[in-house]
Amino acid sequence: MKIIYLIVFLICANTFSQNFSSIEEAMENASKKSENFKEYAVFEQSTQKINSSLRDIAPDIQSIYVNKLALTTIQKETPEFIHFYVYHQGDTLSVKMQRHQVLTDDFKVRNQDGDILKYKPGLYYRGIVNNDFKSLAVFSFFDETVNGIISIPSKGNRIVAQLLNKDQFVIYNDAKMTMDHDFSCQVYEIEHFGNLVPQTDFSNSTSASANCVKVFYELTNDIYVNNSSSTSLTLNWLTSVHNIVATLYSNSDIPTALSEVLIWQVEDPYTGDNIDKLIFFRENRIAFNGDIAHLLDLPATGGVAYIDSLCQDFNHAFSGLFLNYQELPTYSFTVMIISHEMGHSLGSPHTHACFWNGDNTAIDACGPNNGFSEGCDDAEIPSEGGTIMSYCYLDATGTNLALGFHPQVEAYMNSNIDTKSCLGTDCINSCTRTIAGVTVSQSNENSFTVNIEDVISNSWIYRIYEQNTVPGPINSTNSNSILFNEDVKPNTYYIIQVANNCSSGDVGGSFQSNYLTDDDWCSGRLFTDIGGLNGNYPNNHNFLKTFYPEDSADKISLTVNDFDLEDGADFMTIYDGESINSPIFLEGENLTGNNLTTTYFEASNTTGAITVSFTSNFANANNSGWEILVSCETLSTLEFSEDDIAIYPNPFNDKLFITSNVNFDKVLIYDINGKQVYKKNIESLSENYLNLNQLNTGIYFLELISKDSSYIKRIIKR
Repeated sequence: MKIIYLIVFLICANTFSQNFSSIEEAMENASKKSENFKEYAVFEQSTQKINSSLRDIAPDIQSIYVNKLALTTIQKETPEFIHFYVYHQGDTLSVKMQRHQVLTDDFKVRNQDGDILKYKPGLYYRGIVNNDFKSLAVFSFFDETVNGIISIPSKGNRIVAQLLNKDQFVIYNDAKMTMDHDFSCQVYEIEHFGNLVPQTDFSNSTSASANCVKVFYELTNDIYVNNSSSTSLTLNWLTSVHNIVATLYSNSDIPTALSEVLIWQVEDPYTGDNIDKLIFFRENRIAFNGDIAHLLDLPATGGVAYIDSLCQDFNHAFSGLFLNYQELPTYSFTVMIISHEMGHSLGSPHTHACFWNGDNTAIDACGPNNGFSEGCDDAEIPSEGGTIMSYCYLDATGTNLALGFHPQVEAYMNSNIDTKSCLGTDCINSCTRTIAGVTVSQSNENSFTVNIEDVISNSWIYRIYEQNTVPGPINSTNSNSILFNEDVKPNTYYIIQVANNCSSGDVGGSFQSNYLTDDDWCSGRLFTDIGGLNGNYPNNHNFLKTFYPEDSADKISLTVNDFDLEDGADFMTIYDGESINSPIFLEGENLTGNNLTTTYFEASNTTGAITVSFTSNFANANNSGWEILVSCETLSTLEFSEDDIAIYPNPFNDKLFITSNVNFDKVLIYDINGKQVYKKNIESLSENYLNLNQLNTGIYFLELISKDSSYIKRIIKR
């Protein structure tokens, strides 16, 4: 069985005031406090007339009076717990909420030139309606305005907001709106991050994530102009939206915070369709303050995201929104799109994907019911409304924000987030991980040096200890080069843990790596997975090792004695050289399962080195790993002379002829990226041509190898 490998880095994180992981916990705590909720007369019923065109869009829309004096008092008193009433269609809604912080303490706003923009944040609250813990209420208070959303299962989402460019506040139910929502979501998967593996156990229960996700938003010029080209109005809108987004994730035990915003105050460079904008965003917004970068634009074209992108270099998403329909604010649809795309970034597929229930089936059928099938069309349409990762907003049942994320989605995202070592545990404190990674160098068998890759910080804490032993003490350092020489054992796995050590005394997210120490490989040594001969390899594990011969006249060879990886999910690749940029052995790429075509690999490069990379996903499996014998063969320094060999024609079409005065045993061909694409054993000189019609047009490198010599030639396929 593939074990879950968990090492607890004993670091305490600060928490903000009385923040609670869920609304229910916050409200139950408030009921125990002697002061309880402070009541304010924020809203009153109003007889102000509504434009008839708005009634065509939202039939139940009503005007609502906002007491500006109450807003001023709330800003002055900043109550932790608040109570007020909202009135709509004969209903009196009792709203109780707790103040919480949605911005990091180092929150900044910049424009496209990097200039800091001034902003006074509002007060942000979340809570419940009529003491119903299944309901949802989220409100944001500013000096002169307020907005919020009230959601009750089976009753839609009621929006409270100020009309665009008017001093009039309204309340309406988005479930009764007559407008169509024809936007859709695209999940943009790219080749190098592998496939998500469904859980086999969906118990609909989860534990709160220990990690926090910090969000960076970039706003196009259209959004800025739509908010009257006002920094204050733009950020009031955005922080209000993120207040709701953060509450939805908090109710699923996933802490988030808004860390930075970039606003295009001039024309932005984003053009094309959603995918074009996402790709341009990813390629040009490489550095940002956050764990996820999210580009927001107009109009409502839907969204696209790289799935499971945390801690990767493609941790980007895009959402095409509409802030208003005519003059009517549309918070719920904006929140739904942003939360949905962010859910993909955190690892979740759609609820209509063939992924759930422990048997690769769908949770609901809202996608296929509206023409967006992913292969599983037999699920039901939820009667109470869909959840955030669904397409139920396209269906009559709608998406109900009070339902948040489906329990299976919630559990899946939590388990996935907790595998991401780049994340910090404190959403509000500015001490974040700036460590890009670590590299290890070893010149002798008695010590090795850990080099911290960090261009921002100059203070770290760390510990290094042997695998399967009690972790040692935590040390601090101001040098990014750490020499470890404490009873170092050869051919042994060591755990390396490093974290940022901030001046405030707080600790940022940690980075963890495994290192296999060097040995006299030419004497014949067993190379196993980190679980050893009798254990199992961990999930969510990345490993890289280069094996060098001690004598430059030798070359490394690998003999695979036992091999058992989770088929199609965990992979090993073997390279003929010193790094992952070296050529890949012809039968050595993405090895998985337990049925290998080739079990012997011998270095043919001048260093005699072989590099092995391995990665496992975060799902549990019942696989034992590998046992590989590392040994050495003699590497000749003799080379073919140019006078001894002819390769023609060059360039060639399909056939390539070879004549030689020296016998050779095999021919290898590599593409321009160093990947081995052809291999042939040669038994006699009569086999003097190669049929290469399967190769694409391009540049290749041909290598001839004999028992004691080798030759490389650049060739061109027409």
